[in-house]
Amino acid sequence: MRLIFILILLVMSKSIFSQNAKWPIRFYFSEYGRYCQLDDKVNLYDTVYIKHSKTFYFKLVLLEQKGKSYMEVHKNNKLYESGYYENSLDTLKIYARRFDGRNANSNLYILKYFEPVKNGVWTETQKGKYVTKTYSMGVKSQELK
Repeated sequence: MRLIFILILLVMSKSIFSQNAKWPIRFYFSEYGRYCQLDDKVNLYDTVYIKHSKTFYFKLVLLEQKGKSYMEVHKNNKLYESGYYENSLDTLKIYARRFDGRNANSNLYILKYFEPVKNGVWTETQKGKYVTKTYSMGVKSQELK
């Protein structure tokens, strides 16, 4: 009986850890229209730099695998916006098309991703001045009234 109990605990712990280790992780930041994908070389609390354009990049510190993170947005090598994202509420899915460069074929597949939401106080630079905005799970505090 004791052996069966230990086996059940081992199976349950393996399934819990395997759920937490699903890489690659994809995120969509709707404010910027930007998908990013993090592979298994990225650990929690690592700082990742994501280039958006020649003068626009993100500095992301991933706190949890569903998107909870700290982000800084840099434009022209200056801090433009910073704050925290909260976890995506669920895994989202879209259809995507994959092209094969060898024979010009394409196939449709389902792309799974998380869409974190702004939460807490965000600081933004507007005309050289810092402006703070408060969000509650993606909704600005002024919009909650």
